[in-house]
Amino acid sequence: LNNYLEQTLFIDIRREKWVTDGMQIYLMMKYMDRYHPDMKMVGNLSKAWGFRSYYLAQMNFNDLYPFLVTSMARRNLDQPLNMPRDSLIRFNERIASPYKAGVGLNYLDNYLGEEATLRTIKQYYSEFLLQETNEEDFEVILRQNSYKDIDWFFDYYVNDRKRIDYKIKKVERTDSTVTVTVKNKRSTDFPISLFSLRNDTVVSRHWLTGIEKERTITIPRLGADRLVLNYDKVVPEFNQRDNWKSLRGFRFNNKPFQFRFLKDAENPHYNQVFWVPVFSFNVYDGLGLGVRLFNKSLLRRPFEYELRLLYGLKENEPIGRARINYTFNIEEGSIYALRLGFEASTFHYAPSLRFWSATPIVSLGFRDPDDLRSNKRKFLTLRHVNISRERDPEVEVDPDYSVLNLRYNFSFPGNVRHLTWFADFQLSSEFSKLSFEIVYRKLFQDNRQLSIRGFAGKFLRNETNSDFFSYSLDRPTDYLFDFNYFARSDESGFFSQQWIPAEGGFKTKFETPFADDWIATTNVSYSIWRWIEAYGDLGATRDRNTTRGFYASGIRLNLVQDYLEIYFPLYSNLGWEPGLSDYGSRIRFVLSLSPKTLIDLFNRRWL
Repeated sequence: LNNYLEQTLFIDIRREKWVTDGMQIYLMMKYMDRYHPDMKMVGNLSKAWGFRSYYLAQMNFNDLYPFLVTSMARRNLDQPLNMPRDSLIRFNERIASPYKAGVGLNYLDNYLGEEATLRTIKQYYSEFLLQETNEEDFEVILRQNSYKDIDWFFDYYVNDRKRIDYKIKKVERTDSTVTVTVKNKRSTDFPISLFSLRNDTVVSRHWLTGIEKERTITIPRLGADRLVLNYDKVVPEFNQRDNWKSLRGFRFNNKPFQFRFLKDAENPHYNQVFWVPVFSFNVYDGLGLGVRLFNKSLLRRPFEYELRLLYGLKENEPIGRARINYTFNIEEGSIYALRLGFEASTFHYAPSLRFWSATPIVSLGFRDPDDLRSNKRKFLTLRHVNISRERDPEVEVDPDYSVLNLRYNFSFPGNVRHLTWFADFQLSSEFSKLSFEIVYRKLFQDNRQLSIRGFAGKFLRNETNSDFFSYSLDRPTDYLFDFNYFARSDESGFFSQQWIPAEGGFKTKFETPFADDWIATTNVSYSIWRWIEAYGDLGATRDRNTTRGFYASGIRLNLVQDYLEIYFPLYSNLGWEPGLSDYGSRIRFVLSLSPKTLIDLFNRRWL
């Protein structure tokens, strides 16, 4: 069908291909409705034991199209239909935009009735067969076949990326009538369908228009026990979770909870809770076993939460973390996301010593609104980290503290060239400091990689009486508890050799690694053969009015980047390190037990 349309309609495929794409998808939807009305989105998998109860298995085949259109809108990556193809994200160009065009024509067909869209396609095709044509020709014929106003379709649906989102705000009922107030959660006027249901059978349908903010209408009740907006899911609505109201009484208005293993498609009729078994490990808690509860479905949603409940087998105590956030997607301008969040966690940071953290977060995301193909992203994050620790009698440092942290991140990831940098400001009652880090990686044609990292930090004020908050050359103290240390308080032993790519970034251990004034370092690595690399570290620190210079070099086994790496120091200020008696304890490693870290290695933006 796609080839046939391309060869018989001569249209500008750079800017106006949405017309033939829409015709193709619309006709496919009509074909499935006629000949395969019972076909499910996942095919025969919908009958598989253990999977058939999932909402994804119950979705019809044609639900696939609005599902993927909504998926891009939830990610705030949707684009107008008439945008030039060379400006579209690859996923939009290949999938989401054609689907959006077809869904839009089907939306029109249901709104206009009398198969107006199908008649338009037949007339348009017969008139412009093997001729040059454009979207204006299609629009003229469509308007001729429409007895309703369809300005909204071209003004908002085709030429813009406006979203559709309505909710039933209030319902008043009598035995014979229902008065319902429908709220428009967006600034655009799209038609929306209102259904009356009795025992899941449709008893009436009304198309509502002209809803700028709210509209109240009265309809016959006809024995209905429920009102639902967009019940047939014809309208590609941004959020369908607030589309229904029960007429049976207040207690039926609450959506029941539904627990699902792993993940499922979003079911608007339930409060879905997903669960998966999880584990964690550190030296003090030992192996932690538990469950992860979350509400993130296959479609992103503005409000998300995650709760990890674990039990540490070594301390025989509960541990875990919690996270909630609400994301406001902003459609216009360079700011595309505002996130409000809160995170909390509790683990053991030393033998029999527990810590608690509580952190409110506000974050802004920036991008080029005219070029969504670009991977450039900028984030401004403000958080207030509050740490409470059980006191160690052998340490005089105050166990409780708070740090206000403001960070600006720039990210331009890529397989060939990779650039990220951040500027970080921290303020506490005892210190204030400013830090800067930049990372650049380049992959050459011979498959060799050059990696350069620079870090600089300066205390603006330092009234601390220990090195707990100082910069570190080779192993940060991580007082904000951002890193996944296996043994953050150990100074010797295997797990103390874990290397974290932060602050100084040196792999060699020195007797004077801390800086209570300033630090400046550079870390470089270059491929020798496949995953074997040579690295070099160079830096200087100022601590207690003493300035010191450091250098180090060695071999890096980059087995799986950011997941499994091993560093063998060779030569540094200490001399030839393999000749030292304790060389085995100087070998450093990177090891992540997080499945997400490994998955992210294969998760690249499809451009």
